[in-house]
Amino acid sequence: MNNIKHDINLFTEIWFKDCFHMSLIPIVKKVLGNADCLMFNQYFLYDIDNTGVIGLNNEFKNIYELLREKNVDILYDYGNNIIETINSLISSGFFVIVGIDNYYETVRTDSYMRQHNGHSIVICGLDYEKQIYYAIEQPYMFSFEYQFIQIPFLDIKKGFDSFLDNRKHGKDFFYNELSEATKIHGKYIPCFCAIKDKIINIQDVDKFSRENFKQQLCINEQAIFEKLSCIKKYSKKIEFYYDLYYKNSKTGSEQIKRICDIINNKKVEYYLFQKLDIVHEDIEEKNSFVIAAWSQIRNYIAKLQYSRKYSNTHIKDIQIILQQIYVNEYEYYKIIYKGMKGK
Repeated sequence: MNNIKHDINLFTEIWFKDCFHMSLIPIVKKVLGNADCLMFNQYFLYDIDNTGVIGLNNEFKNIYELLREKNVDILYDYGNNIIETINSLISSGFFVIVGIDNYYETVRTDSYMRQHNGHSIVICGLDYEKQIYYAIEQPYMFSFEYQFIQIPFLDIKKGFDSFLDNRKHGKDFFYNELSEATKIHGKYIPCFCAIKDKIINIQDVDKFSRENFKQQLCINEQAIFEKLSCIKKYSKKIEFYYDLYYKNSKTGSEQIKRICDIINNKKVEYYLFQKLDIVHEDIEEKNSFVIAAWSQIRNYIAKLQYSRKYSNTHIKDIQIILQQIYVNEYEYYKIIYKGMKGK
């Protein structure tokens, strides 16, 4: 057959962690009916180091182990010729997730011939005559408005080769570094995997994954509350950190990325709590406040980065906002745990 398209639905509900998860979720939803085993595989935790506050996703299990437990077989071998391998697998009824460098992806106008960046996309079909793949891709970085696109074989070849050459550079190549749970055999950044387009066991929800998530939250309740103190520590030492960002713009840029991660993590966490049906108006209000507050702090650090003007007023404002974040986060988790234990 010259033209092959495997049926699959887009996932555009939220930006979930990284581009690899965003590629994997629609495939898993197709074969299992839900992607709960991937989504309910972590809990959020604050931390702090010598650069600033961090938001951590503490993952429970390697995602490939999770999928094998659900009888989802994954192929990792891409052979000696990536195009031949993809074509063979698509023709045999597989979806393919391939690592590429956005720099060579003509459909990504934000990156094409401008910026090298490690990325993952889903290939769900091909047209031999036109030498194109049917794929799922975002229009720009961090957008979750994924779309069906057509991408030339040559773009995939160039992008994949560059991905292999650059993935060893880690943070310098990946805007958001992939987590340990995504690494193949716990070691290797995923550059290729294929999953058969085969319905395994369609269920709207995975009760086991959701219950395990709640159990893990209960087990780690004390740690989650204790780690909220990192927000206080950041507030008390914000003058030191602000000075650090002023003197070292690279450190400031890194902290902006970390705050972006915190904001996304808080959105994902709330999204998961919604699925568990334990949210109400008070929780939504507090979550919205925390996201807006972290966004405001990010803007203050960004202003410092671009203006290079030191501001004592901004330091005081950040300190006040951090104190408000702590109060709202503490009350937020109190309500969450009360609601969760009542279920």
